[in-house]
Amino acid sequence: MAFLVKDVGLFVAGTEKIAPTVRDIVLYSIFIRNNAYRMGGILTLNKRQEDFINNWESEAFRKKLAAGKS
Repeated sequence: MAFLVKDVGLFVAGTEKIAPTVRDIVLYSIFIRNNAYRMGGILTLNKRQEDFINNWESEAFRKKLAAGKS
């Protein structure tokens, strides 16, 4: 778990080993959200666009490789 407190910092509850990873995830999330906001906001795919990608030949090939099938 992590939370950001304005003008104080990032607080992470977890093991010392995972803290740097959580920090990186939070910082990059803030970076992406800030830049997306400057460019008009985060836009998600609609159902039609999502279906197109899921049924795309290269995506089907990638899923097949990821599943270990040749």
